[in-house]
Amino acid sequence: MSNVILFQKVKEVTEQPGEYYAEAIHDGVKIYQKYSDNRYHEQEVIPFADVLIRADDGEWDDNRSLALRLLAEWGGIPENHSPHNLVVLYRWLVADAYIADLVAINGIEEFHGQNGGMVTNRKIERLAIANNIEGTGIERYGIEEGAKLIVKFYQQMLEISNGNIVGISAFGRDTLNELHEGFLQAYITEGLPNETHH
Repeated sequence: MSNVILFQKVKEVTEQPGEYYAEAIHDGVKIYQKYSDNRYHEQEVIPFADVLIRADDGEWDDNRSLALRLLAEWGGIPENHSPHNLVVLYRWLVADAYIADLVAINGIEEFHGQNGGMVTNRKIERLAIANNIEGTGIERYGIEEGAKLIVKFYQQMLEISNGNIVGISAFGRDTLNELHEGFLQAYITEGLPNETHH
């Protein structure tokens, strides 16, 4: 049995190109942007080692299409698939899919539950997921095995159809909704300022 965890492309990336186009080359991912002449012009080459770091730091959180294209190209290179890198990648994909789901449901990046609501964003979700899911997995199973199990867990949180990620799965939505309900309950119980929740 192979230990390689396959990378599934996000459906949006496999459809028509938009304002941006990205392609993996020998030393990184090259970004092109479509200009008014309706042609793509090279913008920059991002070294493979920097793509995931910059995505995790939130550099492209406001440009989802570009981020997904960059990560799809990065993920297409098997040498990038260390267990640690895959944890970061799938954490990013889960947070992105969950935020997209919240926006589709609520019209904004906000969670609404039984204990109230809270504003969130992709970076907040990545931090919450890392702190509340990854810490437990690594504590129980160690760094190497824990990372592999975390990636499998994250994959279950994504809805995958024909090898493409199409959104958050019901399991992923339930898991993250429960996490947010817990945050809100803690805020209410511990008496944090009213502006934290509503």
